[in-house]
Amino acid sequence: MRGVSPVLALAVLLAGQVSGLTTTPAPDAATTTPTTPASSVTPADLCPSTLCGHPSAEPLTPEVRELRGTTCNLEVGLVEAIAPNKSTNPPHVQRVESLVSEEVFRGLFPSASPAYTYPHFLKAVGLFPAFCKSEAACGRSLVALFAHFQQESSGLALLEAAVPGDHCNASLAFPCTIGQQYHGRGALMLTGNSNYGALSLALFGDRAVLLDQPDLVTKPLLSFVAGLWFFVTPQHLKPSMLQVMDGTWAPNADDEAANLVAGFGLTTLIISGEAECGPAVSRIASFTRSAFYTTFGSILGVDTSGSVEDLTCSDSTVFSPTGSAAAAAAFWDPANSCRLGATPGPFSPRAVPATP
Repeated sequence: MRGVSPVLALAVLLAGQVSGLTTTPAPDAATTTPTTPASSVTPADLCPSTLCGHPSAEPLTPEVRELRGTTCNLEVGLVEAIAPNKSTNPPHVQRVESLVSEEVFRGLFPSASPAYTYPHFLKAVGLFPAFCKSEAACGRSLVALFAHFQQESSGLALLEAAVPGDHCNASLAFPCTIGQQYHGRGALMLTGNSNYGALSLALFGDRAVLLDQPDLVTKPLLSFVAGLWFFVTPQHLKPSMLQVMDGTWAPNADDEAANLVAGFGLTTLIISGEAECGPAVSRIASFTRSAFYTTFGSILGVDTSGSVEDLTCSDSTVFSPTGSAAAAAAFWDPANSCRLGATPGPFSPRAVPATP
């Protein structure tokens, strides 16, 4: 797959799960850039001053370049080659394997659907090199991900929400397809047309793929990929769940005034918002998530005691438009001469090549 853009390459990898998806031949090898060996691949290699390792003439801000490092995809050939206990697995995948073997994974999620396999989980992890990029941050990030798997999909038992629904919100960027429903699907129960459209754009370079076929998120590999994508991708006004776990997000004064402090509790606010967080709501769900976090941490030998972080979000309020996570203009705005702006849209230089 050398020379294929990350978006096209991933489309090829997932093409067997997507009806009607077509791909184009790879560019001539003479015009391509050599692939970085798996043993030395890092987000910095994939995302220096280019678009996920590919040349880009776009006028990108330093903030967008930094954010890109959390969402770039590993080359598809390296992802396809990932398998349990292989010495050629990328370093970040090997870090995950050192913490949780296939046997332990099955023990953590004994009621998991057959679609959620350990090999597929490793491939999904492999796709995002920012996850577990450092040994110091890997344990807590992995345990946080597992805690939300437990809460969202009942320990990977569910491929989609027990109660379906449209979950369609007005969006010019990611319009709903008539007759489709965007209820929770996958390991983290991806919900809403905006999330389906953004994921589709990041994976396939086409927002319509998952807007037209949202059921695809229940497919074995996509169900994990959707969860990892949400975990590593910053949301509107919010940092990513990964950023608040690995120490790459720093709150500003407005964040601190809202009691937004990096740690597991903040990941709950990112995924659930006011439904579970703040002083005026029931704290049961938030405390349940934190209990899963500490339990999994104990099993995997990771310190999740709360000594270095807040475990719940009971005192937090929503992210502010003046918070640090909202500072970066990260979307091309067609209504403003295609300049970078903060309003979410389908043209995000974080994930795929935009054409302003």
